[in-house]
Amino acid sequence: MILIRRRGFTLVELLTVIAIIALLAAILFPVFSRVRESARKTTCMTNLHQMQMAADMFKTDNGRYPDYLGDVYKVADSKWGKLPQPLPLEAAISPKDANNPDDPYNILHNLKQNPDDRSQYTIHYTQITGYLKDPNKFVCPDNSNAHGLNFISSDTIIGIAHNVLYYPSDSYDLTMNLLANGTTDGKIIQVYRKDWTGGIGMQDAPNQLKYNSPPLDKTVLTWCSYHVAVAGADMCPIVLASGTAKVVSYKELIAKTWNIAN
Repeated sequence: MILIRRRGFTLVELLTVIAIIALLAAILFPVFSRVRESARKTTCMTNLHQMQMAADMFKTDNGRYPDYLGDVYKVADSKWGKLPQPLPLEAAISPKDANNPDDPYNILHNLKQNPDDRSQYTIHYTQITGYLKDPNKFVCPDNSNAHGLNFISSDTIIGIAHNVLYYPSDSYDLTMNLLANGTTDGKIIQVYRKDWTGGIGMQDAPNQLKYNSPPLDKTVLTWCSYHVAVAGADMCPIVLASGTAKVVSYKELIAKTWNIAN
């Protein structure tokens, strides 16, 4: 009878295999992450292009660009001051006094229960959702906020007047504020602006959506900075009023903002 001795792996061999696997993982995981982020960026640019087409159709029908791209609510001045600030962000806000229509929590509760509310307290702006019906088109894939769960007050947003309630999932009216090093301070900036100078007359910048015939290839419709703020990328997708969607360096975007196409 011949005995066959089975030789096992030595400790050195096992450690070598483990080291090789760890090295391969270290090489491949960033590659997979970049591929996923590239796919998200492509989806975002598709969203931006379709946003431009919807805004252009709105302008054709109404003679002006929409006031907002996404689903927003403008609250009456008489009620805005009664809303709690900052707004509670829980998914379901229960009114403190269900029988009192003036209760600020009741206003928010009713909006959550009935998003199409057009009461005396709020105006529901859905100016281009009739042209772009898929709600996912209004959300950047790197924005993790689910649509319809809460509101964000315009009082907490950089560069906007008050009295407006946005959904945090709205990625193209609003975007993350970027710092010079590519990080974010957590603040939100209003990026879709028809008027970003506040000026009028011959000296005012013509590449603004408030004008009837802005130079389309030099006028920015909107952009998205979630890819830089969340995914650590160095390029931001933008779309021009002409329909051109492209990526630009976040550093150049910070420096030039709405003049990025000039």
